[in-house]
Amino acid sequence: MWAVYALLSAVLAGTNAVLSKYGSDRTGATVATAVRTTAVLTVSVLVIAIVGGEASLASIEPRAVIVSALSAVATAGAWVCYFRALSAGSVERVSAVDKFSVVLTLLGGSLFLGESLNAHKMIAIFLISVGIWCSAEKKSNEIDKTSVGSMSWLMWALLSTALVSASALLSKAGVDKIAPETVLFVRTGFVLLLVWTAVVAKKEMPQVRRMGGKTALVLLISGVLTGLGWWCYFRALREGGAGEVHAIDKLSIVVTAVLSRIVFREKSSGRYLCGLVLIVAGILWLYFTSDRRII
Repeated sequence: MWAVYALLSAVLAGTNAVLSKYGSDRTGATVATAVRTTAVLTVSVLVIAIVGGEASLASIEPRAVIVSALSAVATAGAWVCYFRALSAGSVERVSAVDKFSVVLTLLGGSLFLGESLNAHKMIAIFLISVGIWCSAEKKSNEIDKTSVGSMSWLMWALLSTALVSASALLSKAGVDKIAPETVLFVRTGFVLLLVWTAVVAKKEMPQVRRMGGKTALVLLISGVLTGLGWWCYFRALREGGAGEVHAIDKLSIVVTAVLSRIVFREKSSGRYLCGLVLIVAGILWLYFTSDRRII
């Protein structure tokens, strides 16, 4: 049932992208990441308590801890970059570029995890890449919010994408023999340590104290959705390939496109919609040509 868990992860991630956009507009990227991660860790503790994962946590191997730590570093960096990208560009454009991590994960899975890179996957890579190029079009009425340059959002989004792909590959390498809830707890613990250390080092604690109740609530809800989404994602990774699971997870772009239109009134151009169709087509092609599909 790996595809079911991957699809649940996609729905949660798509909703979370819109909440993240709201939170990043009202506080710094590092602070937003720290608050959200606190909620993720709380969810991981609750999941362990519910499913009885204490035994798995106690017997975790040193190698798994190291892999989880490396994955956490990549995840923490990806989140900060993602928030920076959302602060400078529209949620639709950032979400579209974020899907390039599917291409990187497919290539990385072939290079580092021994997963096949056949003609079907190459077709999927082509469709997704063209779709991302179409979807990243700048809207005529969109003004970037930073003075770094009109393409600052793209720089942060691409960096986030690379780190997300690295985290996915590391996660696949570390979850094969470990319970998903254990991976969620260990990795989140490392992420929490990293981001709160960054908040203190950057002297951004005053931002935490000045944060409005509504912003804090949105970020906490975002963290809860992230925690549940991660758990589903790790469940999927135990049975599915890194590339296929990561691809289905990125169907979140459909959820993000719908919600961003409702919440932020973001209007989608014909080119963006064409790109969206190509990305979804590439992901579905990848799934239905996979030996691990469930239907």
